[in-house]
Amino acid sequence: MRALTLLGFIALAFGLGAHYATGDFGLFSALNLAAGALLLIAASIRSIATMQRATTTAGRRILIRHFAVILGVLLFSVAVERGLALRGANLDLTPTRDFELSPATLQTLADLPGEIDVTLFYTLGDPRIERTRLLLQTFAQHGPLRLHERDIEHASDALEHFELGSSNSVAFELGERFETTTYPTEGTLLECLLALRVTRDRVIYLATGEGEYDFKSAEPSNGFSGLAQALQNEGFRLKELMMAATTQIPDDAALVLFASPQHSLRDVSVQALREYLARGGNLLVLQDPGFTSGLEPLLGEYGIELPDGILLDPASAPMQDTASGSNPIVTLYTQHPATRGLNARTATLFR
Repeated sequence: MRALTLLGFIALAFGLGAHYATGDFGLFSALNLAAGALLLIAASIRSIATMQRATTTAGRRILIRHFAVILGVLLFSVAVERGLALRGANLDLTPTRDFELSPATLQTLADLPGEIDVTLFYTLGDPRIERTRLLLQTFAQHGPLRLHERDIEHASDALEHFELGSSNSVAFELGERFETTTYPTEGTLLECLLALRVTRDRVIYLATGEGEYDFKSAEPSNGFSGLAQALQNEGFRLKELMMAATTQIPDDAALVLFASPQHSLRDVSVQALREYLARGGNLLVLQDPGFTSGLEPLLGEYGIELPDGILLDPASAPMQDTASGSNPIVTLYTQHPATRGLNARTATLFR
């Protein structure tokens, strides 16, 4: 009887596991569930027969008590599962908390400008689909997302529109704009939402006049034209801002960007930045060691320090004629919202 019961539960586990892993109730799942049910029924019949053969009242009481315990556990488990399902609660037992969204993701979902249609494109039998489906459902619990699923065999027009061609791809639509990812993780899904949330034609002001890097140049030594192009691709307009002549940051500034100023700013310019930040503005400072920008006191007010030094990693080999150790490569990460999704298989290069 014990063997039949054990085999029955194993067959049920295989059947349900295959169904949840693939998102498809195929022949394998059906056969395992049917076999599991038959084995459990056979075990139950044998158990009842054993109970009927029990010659003493005490023996029957023992069997009845065991059945009552098993039945109670099953009913309690079903009740807990149904209660959590009705409340929309999820219990994330994955080792890396894959379905526990970071504060940045939750804030982005709360700040979405409107309802977003999300379509998961899949192929039957793809084992990745169930994980992606659960992740999208978790997103939808915290933001205005409408979820859809389409079999890629019957979605050629949509695939051509989104320029997609593989299973387990996700498309986000907001009006006429869309973003896609073919590797859906919390990080890539968040990137899609952030790209859609950006209001087109927002302005980034590039600080100039103090020896900053050139956003129009492609020179490897001081050119940031690649970054400029990436920002424009995200819908931003770039304008130069001569800080030496600035006493107030323009109201249309989505961000003020300093690309390693080599000379100190005037106090009046720093005060203009301070007032801009107090109004809810955004400041991005990229600073090479060996220079004083004049921004250090302002950054210190936000708990940010810029030590005048270089991080060296003796284990890192030279790269492109640079000194050994001056291009650290990191493969170990602590647990922090900024490192979610990074693991020992992900190498981060700090040039």
